Amino acid sequence: MSTKISIIIPMYNGEKYIENTITKLLNQTCHFHELIIVDDGSTDNCFHICEQYAERNKNIKLIHTENRGSGPARTTGVLNSTGDYLYFPDADDDLAHNLIETVQAYLEKNPADLLVFGFNTIYPDGEKEEKKYTPYSIEGSQARNDYSRFCSMESEYGIQGAPWNKVFKRSIITDNNVVFPALRRHQDEAFISSYVNYVETISFIPDVLYTYYANDPNLEWRKFPADYEDSVIGLIKNRKETILQWNRNDKKTHMIIGQQLFCRSVKACENLFSPKQSNTTKDYICKKIEKFLNDLYFSECPENVRNRLGTYHKFVFKLSKERKVKSLFYVLKLKYLIDNNYHIRKFLRRYMRSKV
Repeated sequence: MSTKISIIIPMYNGEKYIENTITKLLNQTCHFHELIIVDDGSTDNCFHICEQYAERNKNIKLIHTENRGSGPARTTGVLNSTGDYLYFPDADDDLAHNLIETVQAYLEKNPADLLVFGFNTIYPDGEKEEKKYTPYSIEGSQARNDYSRFCSMESEYGIQGAPWNKVFKRSIITDNNVVFPALRRHQDEAFISSYVNYVETISFIPDVLYTYYANDPNLEWRKFPADYEDSVIGLIKNRKETILQWNRNDKKTHMIIGQQLFCRSVKACENLFSPKQSNTTKDYICKKIEKFLNDLYFSECPENVRNRLGTYHKFVFKLSKERKVKSLFYVLKLKYLIDNNYHIRKFLRRYMRSKV
């Protein structure tokens, strides 16, 4: 019996691209077991578009939920799936025409618990970057014992990050109640580390099967919710329950995770200056920064993490350890203004290039 692959896609206001995604899946060189589209409370016409495809294709399931975010939407898809393996592409990216065939053929010969394949990244300026893996397999226990090689998408063998270049075994998810948490950011990262907690085998294949379209940096801040700190708190909790528990003597991994958590905590502080906030007065923001110094990854961040930080984050690290809230206010505000002003960023890039 062939390996059954369920494809789960969360969708929110995707009328511009969902038809292209469905068409590419239907035109795969090998049939998939089922496509589950979870409409996350869309307000555009995408649900109606998907309804038309579901009526003509028995292996397409369409589910409508209230808007809760992509994490709960994917979990809803999992609960309604019946395949042996699950795949979670994004609705606005591109898939190779032989993705399902390639993945299915490999898993039938080598039934790994987690399969990772290569991908392309297309940046807003048209630049293309390829991530291709050298074939490699490792036991889950070995990976967890030294996770430093797998901590980010940029690593030689990256596991953490997005789920769209990975295939997961459904039984591991359902038997261990692994879910995408209800976070507005970092839900994918939390899901993957929770999943890796239970895997016995991990395989990387060289095939480049996915194309990810990177967000315009000028629009990146718009994706951060006003309560972004809740996502950071959720990620900190997840890391303490998973990666930071696997090998307490794995100093390199702990340092990498510490750096990631610290930088995301800084981002939460910067987000206090967003126009999405209901109160952006100095007194209010200073009180929030003081609270974040306790609630986020500042006071407990190890000193050795400082060595992995760039100049800006080192300065923030120093100020946070000294709890200089007013100084942090001005530094964080300046950073936010720079990040959100194209002309300032352009000037700084030219200035830095002139110094090289």
